[in-house]
Amino acid sequence: MELLEPQPSPAAGKEEQELLERAFFSWAEFSRFFDKWCQQRLVVFSVKSSTHVARSPWASAPPLYRLIHVLKYSYVLLVCKDMRAANQPAAWPPQPSCPAFITLKLSPLRDRLVVSECQLTHSHPACTRE
Repeated sequence: MELLEPQPSPAAGKEEQELLERAFFSWAEFSRFFDKWCQQRLVVFSVKSSTHVARSPWASAPPLYRLIHVLKYSYVLLVCKDMRAANQPAAWPPQPSCPAFITLKLSPLRDRLVVSECQLTHSHPACTRE
């Protein structure tokens, strides 16, 4: 049985471009936006890895030292948390994890968070609302 690659939806490229153009002046601003964004699209992402601003080599340099608690992170990798129903049988052979991800980084000016990369095409149906 041949596994077919999921076809990107035409909206995915547009959504990716819109996300890549976004800037956030605090972690709280990003979190509010992202929670709403995920709810609208019925997707769930989780943090796979992150780096706190305070651990950045330039954390003590202006303007970053004033923004450590506001921006919180200098790098965040969010990956799709492919939520399957508990009663759904496990597939054999095991399916690869969903390729959807979003990378959030400090801007070059180090005064805001920007989406630097994203892949929004999922390998599974949208999550159902509970």
